[in-house]
Amino acid sequence: MYESAVACDGTFDIALANLANAVKDQGRVADAIVYYKRAVAANADFAEAVCGLATALNSVCSWHGRGGVFAAGGKRDRIHVNDEGMLHEAANAYGWINRVVEIVAKQLKEGETWGCNTLTPN
Repeated sequence: MYESAVACDGTFDIALANLANAVKDQGRVADAIVYYKRAVAANADFAEAVCGLATALNSVCSWHGRGGVFAAGGKRDRIHVNDEGMLHEAANAYGWINRVVEIVAKQLKEGETWGCNTLTPN
């Protein structure tokens, strides 16, 4: 089903991410990474695709483009990995791991008000 949807529209982010999930569950992680990358290219804000890609890349120890989070002035997560897979000292936040952190922070911020006043009157 997802393959048909992707065949109709090669940039259909939801179908690409679901196809990636399906093939990953079959043990085809390398294929899943390709689909996740396509989903992220189609929609860089699609949390399921970004997080799925990060998980899949971590599962095969592929750190290329990981980047890092620049926290506590570089004292935490102080070694980052660039697109070529080279390690370097943290200087700023970038890469797919930083994108996951940004997405989670946004979801937590938005979630602060979900359901407020639904059971009690204003």
